[in-house]
Amino acid sequence: MNKFMSLVVSLIILSSGLYADNNAMIYEGQKTYLIKLKGKFGLHANKFVLLHTIEEWRDLFSNNADGFIKQFSQRYPHSKRYLESIGFQEHAEALGMFAIRYAKDSTGKPLCTCAL
Repeated sequence: MNKFMSLVVSLIILSSGLYADNNAMIYEGQKTYLIKLKGKFGLHANKFVLLHTIEEWRDLFSNNADGFIKQFSQRYPHSKRYLESIGFQEHAEALGMFAIRYAKDSTGKPLCTCAL
C-alpha cells in the first residue's frame, strides 16, 4: 500500500508540474502575440484566437508553423518578414498553444481580457 500511495503522489506532482509548464507556454504565446503580432494584424488577441477551431490551429502550426506563416503572410503582407524569421520560430510553439487553448471551439476563456 505504501508503494501505491507513493506512486499516486508522484503522479500528482508530475502532472501538476506539466500543467504549470503548459500554462507558462500559453502565457508566453499570449505575450508574443501582444508584443509582436497585434500591431501587424490589427486584431485584439481575443479576436485573433477566435479565427480558427482547435483542429484548424493545430494544422496551421504543424510542420514548423508553415500553414500559419503562409496564411498570415498572405493576409497581412507587412508581417511576412517577421513570420519567416528565426525570432518567430522561437515563439511559434507557444503562440500555437495560446491559439489552441482559446480557439473558437475551446472551453478556455482568458482570465483577463483587459490586455487582449
